[in-house]
Amino acid sequence: MNLKPFLKSSFFLKGVFVISLFMLLYISSISYKHTNSLDEASALLMQSYKIQFQLEHISSMLKDAETGQRGYIITHDTLLLAPYKTAEGKIYKSYLKLKSLIEDSEQNKNLDTLLQLITFRFKLMDHSLNIVSSKPKNAQLLDENLLRGKAVM
Repeated sequence: MNLKPFLKSSFFLKGVFVISLFMLLYISSISYKHTNSLDEASALLMQSYKIQFQLEHISSMLKDAETGQRGYIITHDTLLLAPYKTAEGKIYKSYLKLKSLIEDSEQNKNLDTLLQLITFRFKLMDHSLNIVSSKPKNAQLLDENLLRGKAVM
């Protein structure tokens, strides 16, 4: 059987062209879907990184405030209180950025709890500084307050 005339026929060539065109369109549509899926995943990942960065920033500033407070308690040098004095405002700014990044209502509840814990921690640090400044100093009360602050952290 001779296939040469059949392979050279315009009907066969048109058929191969149409099939190739449909395969190309099918592969393109699958690629488009996967590209959109990848873009969405990438956006969610960036959102997650931004949230994680703000949480780390808050944690770092809290640690700086605690370090400044402890340094003052040990040395009574007011220069060491600089990070403590500026930390609360910076933490609140980071909290607001974090609040704008989080849309989930359950996570917003957790975020509100975080703010309450941060506020309570700063009250404990203020109380510790007041104990150190008072005369006579109550070392046992200071120790208890510092341990409560550690538990909050």
